[in-house]
Amino acid sequence: MEGHSTKSLLRVISLALALSLAVPLITPAAHAQAASPTTVYLPNVTKMLGGPDGWQTPFIVQNVGAAPTDLTVSFYSFADGSLVAQRHVTGLMPGTSYADVPNNDADLPAGGQFSVVVQSSAAPIVSVVNEHQGTGNRAEALSYVGLSSGALKVSLPYVAKNDNGWLTTFVIQNLGTAPANAKIAVATDIGDTTASVTIDRVIQPGRSAFVDPRSEQLLPAGSGAATITADQPIAVVANVHNDAAGTPFPRAYSYNGVVATGSSTTYLPYAAKNADGQFRSTKLWVQNAGAAPAGIQIELRKGGKVVDTFSSTNPLRPGQHNFLDLGKVPTSSVPDGEYGVVITGGQFAVLAQTTTQTTATGYTGAMAPATKLYLPNVTRTLGGPAGWTTPIVLQSAGATIATLRWYRFSDGGLVKSQSLPLVTGDSVKIDPRSVDGLADGTQYSVVVEATGGTIAGVVFEYADGGDNAMAYEAFPALTTDDPKAYDPKQYFKSLNGYTYVTLDADAIRAYRDDFNDLWGKQLVDLDARGVMQGGNPVGALVVFALSPDYSHNASFRQDLLASYGAMKTAKTTTNLGQTVVFVGAPGGPTFAIWLQGNYLVLLFGRDQQTMGAFIAAIVAANQ
Repeated sequence: MEGHSTKSLLRVISLALALSLAVPLITPAAHAQAASPTTVYLPNVTKMLGGPDGWQTPFIVQNVGAAPTDLTVSFYSFADGSLVAQRHVTGLMPGTSYADVPNNDADLPAGGQFSVVVQSSAAPIVSVVNEHQGTGNRAEALSYVGLSSGALKVSLPYVAKNDNGWLTTFVIQNLGTAPANAKIAVATDIGDTTASVTIDRVIQPGRSAFVDPRSEQLLPAGSGAATITADQPIAVVANVHNDAAGTPFPRAYSYNGVVATGSSTTYLPYAAKNADGQFRSTKLWVQNAGAAPAGIQIELRKGGKVVDTFSSTNPLRPGQHNFLDLGKVPTSSVPDGEYGVVITGGQFAVLAQTTTQTTATGYTGAMAPATKLYLPNVTRTLGGPAGWTTPIVLQSAGATIATLRWYRFSDGGLVKSQSLPLVTGDSVKIDPRSVDGLADGTQYSVVVEATGGTIAGVVFEYADGGDNAMAYEAFPALTTDDPKAYDPKQYFKSLNGYTYVTLDADAIRAYRDDFNDLWGKQLVDLDARGVMQGGNPVGALVVFALSPDYSHNASFRQDLLASYGAMKTAKTTTNLGQTVVFVGAPGGPTFAIWLQGNYLVLLFGRDQQTMGAFIAAIVAANQ
């Protein structure tokens, strides 16, 4: 029986291989530069834009590698794309940060707007940009994070044009090596209907293009969402304003465009309902960034419990958005306070917009929590007692302990190390003013490591006066140093009720040879085994270990699954939070493909129900 089953499995491999070669592994050559962890792109940097109290954007760069590195910082003009200035920074130590304040840079013209490219010589880097305008009660502050890789599809969950005073402008930067043709599909809510408008932009490599809804005559007023596609990898930063002349309390925030990773679970460490005694409340904007309709399920977590669950009545169409305003949820359902949020049901781009009467912040949810996070800019009363303080909020996605290491900006010295217990789904807030050993008036970079699972994080930046409130997402570690993470044999976990069968070595060798051009580039290794359940064949499981540049490239992951999902007989599903694409008619030869961690996994078989049960077991075992 076993020999017959093995032969059947080999026939399935041969047939499924012919099918899979119709959509080869994507080799995004145009993404290679953007995917490199040694380059970061900042789409919007300014110096006194609009006057002496106009927009200025200090930015911070953190070395997240294991070796010292040098930086080259290049400023390109928005107006004509020319190189305006370039500076060099030497010997930035691991874990430490460098800050650039354009208002203090004599080589930059006042009133200038730039796209910036930061290149690192020897280690991966991350960056956060703080945008400031005005003084006193009319001060505004926004924050976004620099991009180290682009995508061919980017989602903006909230785009406003005169939406009760709110306006969303956005900047698109071309991270590719050729001119990018970008198409911006905006879907605006008008009552029970949706109006769709497409805007076009052509963007030169490394340069940025600006979109202001007020200048787009065909775009109706209201709230909506945008899906931006391009033929080169792009990064997008959205600035959301409610600050027209005469507005008594101007407010604004920034957020980065979202790239779907294939995960159907999104973590948001912080959401509020009438918190802080300032009626601080969060509106969650949820956009379907996937390729198929998806229903939303939102869980609010606190104290180790699910406080409440909200589900959508109708699935969201691809590109469509919806929202949940926690400030309007009855207290009998959700008490006033602060919560962690977990959203499931599809590939969602999620924006957490948190406002008071005088402030606004925004950040996007994490689809890929990590075991290590980097926070380039954390401060304690920087500028005096009323100055900038930056609480950190961490959420467990399975981790039981978070260890924080605090490095002083001025000399890179390790000042403090602390460990905190975590509960899955819950969040914990760390206020630097409450951490012993930290000094007032001081700026830090922080590294967070998780034990027992993964975490997501967000940093809030507050100072007294006006809209001095910002937020930015913690940066996940780009790679892992554990060699086992790239060994495909590690994926074949022992499962109750299933056994593995050794496949013919010649067949595997021939299969491997078909990918000769990809070894050492996209692929590290592969292994393949037959899967049996009670003496009956389930299928043939093939596991590829992806190289770090591709396993951590959100655009590659998105494009790969989308390519298979676009095949004529494809069906896109989710299994324990993983997007799984089945290709093949039910009852006939079928293969399933999914991405988990550093692995690209294919299961070739015939019965999709039987295959789905095994996929659930193997995905759970590898979580």
